[in-house]
Amino acid sequence: MALSRDAYVALRDVVGHEFISDDPVILDSYSFYFLSELITALGHGGEKKFIPRPAAVLLPENTVQVQEIVRVCNRKGLRFHAFSTGVVCEGGEDRIQIDLRRMNRIVDIDAKNKIAVIEPYVSNARLFHAAIKKGLRAHVHAAGANTSPLASATSVGGEGPDNPSAGYSSRNVLGVEWVLPTGELLQLGALGAGAGWFCGDGPGPSLRGMMRGVFGAFGGLGVFTRVAVKLYPWHGPAVFKGHGLPPTYDGELPANMRCFFAGFPTSDQMYDAVNAVWEEGIAHTFNRMPRSFLCYAMSDSNEAAWELWQSGLLDRELTNGISLILAGHSPAELDYKEKVLHEILRRTGGRLAETLQQEPRLALGVLRTSILSDHVFRGVSRPSGGILEGYYLNESVDVSRLSHDASYAHTKTYTDQGICIDNGETNWGTFSDIAYLSEQIPHFDPRDEKSVQGMLDLLATSYQKQFETRSGAGLFANIGALMNDTFGPMLSNVHVWKKKIKKAFDPNTACDPMGYAFPED
Repeated sequence: MALSRDAYVALRDVVGHEFISDDPVILDSYSFYFLSELITALGHGGEKKFIPRPAAVLLPENTVQVQEIVRVCNRKGLRFHAFSTGVVCEGGEDRIQIDLRRMNRIVDIDAKNKIAVIEPYVSNARLFHAAIKKGLRAHVHAAGANTSPLASATSVGGEGPDNPSAGYSSRNVLGVEWVLPTGELLQLGALGAGAGWFCGDGPGPSLRGMMRGVFGAFGGLGVFTRVAVKLYPWHGPAVFKGHGLPPTYDGELPANMRCFFAGFPTSDQMYDAVNAVWEEGIAHTFNRMPRSFLCYAMSDSNEAAWELWQSGLLDRELTNGISLILAGHSPAELDYKEKVLHEILRRTGGRLAETLQQEPRLALGVLRTSILSDHVFRGVSRPSGGILEGYYLNESVDVSRLSHDASYAHTKTYTDQGICIDNGETNWGTFSDIAYLSEQIPHFDPRDEKSVQGMLDLLATSYQKQFETRSGAGLFANIGALMNDTFGPMLSNVHVWKKKIKKAFDPNTACDPMGYAFPED
């Protein structure tokens, strides 16, 4: 079903003829996104890496235009899905996509109150470079320097290696401007009381839990057009100087930051050190680092990564390894934190990776991946073109400790069948103020049907084992309508509440429900 002429005209009148298209050539460019191969393999329409073509795409300029688009969709029986730098874009003959790339303004950086107000298409990189000029920084989630902090704060995930010093995205969201699925504008927090953006909660019950909960509604509850996020002190220079061209540019670690790599004889000793670093509060960034990840992130090609792996250097120095950056406002503060780290290593049996410590390029690589979120997805996805979380824990350190060997052993059964590449050891991890995050991230080949189907099976069996062993819930267990009925009963029937919320907020199901929930029957 093509978009009807009167619906097209109604939408065109909102944004102007330059910012709407139903041209198949344009629409096909909106039919690909991250992990499409897995979604289409589930029978959700589309073919391989292409989801179904949408009926039209619109590029609104401001919040008022977004409201009008949503109201037209409600009147004309259309569904919409908004995205910015996006990973979840649903297509289909009755669906339009709202591309928010024209809403790209840093509205305000309030240095006194440590707040930044941004629109959807502001990237982590833009906000980072604007904030450090004022001696501040925002939390940077691990999805990449080019991705949207607004999307992460309101709608999707939000973990990153700077969690130890800047928290998780859900902890950083303050005032919110939210276009509901009916087109009504809702302002959350102090903003709704006319008191500015500084607080995420205003008088009355908080709606932040409904807005995003732990992982977000993935665009299933409307459109977020502006958000305020917390800012934190930045210890580095006002301008980060790189040399060369991305993605392989060079540079230096700022003078008031130091990078450390350490390995441990056993995983138990490594977890003891994680606990101690957490308790002492010394880490600016922290990575529990599989050796293969270091190879991918610190190299410019698969060949270079393989050479580093084959050298045996990482086996000698980074078994059960971690990396972290310490930062201080003064040399004395930095010296103190380093002394604490050395004492933690002495008590837990850890050893600094002496050769790695002497390589400035590796330290810069940790800075780029951990603070700028630069080169993360490119580097880690490069070996095969596809990655997926199997085991995913956001729990205590001790829960991760208990599942350490089991999570890798389960993934390895799939590696042995030629379905994926594992990391040679167990999970990547970091911690925030609320939990320790641990992810088993195997690589699969999205061009290979056996690999794609095998990864879907790995995902399902990993989640089942996590529930059976009471070691938390998988990343996607609470995400999307396809997962609700399977895993909702194991998650205190959260799927029932999501359906009720969807019906209350979106009586016409105008906002695409696939990333969140279909309304209550």
